[in-house]
Amino acid sequence: MKFKSEGLLAKQSGEILARLHSLDTTVVALGPPLTAEDTVLDLQRQFLKLNLTRPCLEYVFFWLLSNLPEGRQQASLVHGDFRNGNLMVNRESGIIGVLDWELAHVGDPYEDLAWICME
Repeated sequence: MKFKSEGLLAKQSGEILARLHSLDTTVVALGPPLTAEDTVLDLQRQFLKLNLTRPCLEYVFFWLLSNLPEGRQQASLVHGDFRNGNLMVNRESGIIGVLDWELAHVGDPYEDLAWICME
């Protein structure tokens, strides 16, 4: 799909995430903020339930838990799956909607930035 302006989706994605991450999380009923440690431990629990032996992943969890960010991170509303596949796009105006909010939570806004960079 060709757009009116090059870089439009990237610019709009940044603007949408900035607005999302600046919302007042005290009025959002998504539970307490997830810390980096909460996220890593949750992923580790999911991995352990698979009963697989993967030394590389075991080391990754060890490393992540040993190198957690210091101090409390900014708590923001996080989409949790912000990527091109979850954006409604119009050729003329760019992004017209964001879909799939089931992974939304209060946490570190860098999660959304990291996720869209990986996708």
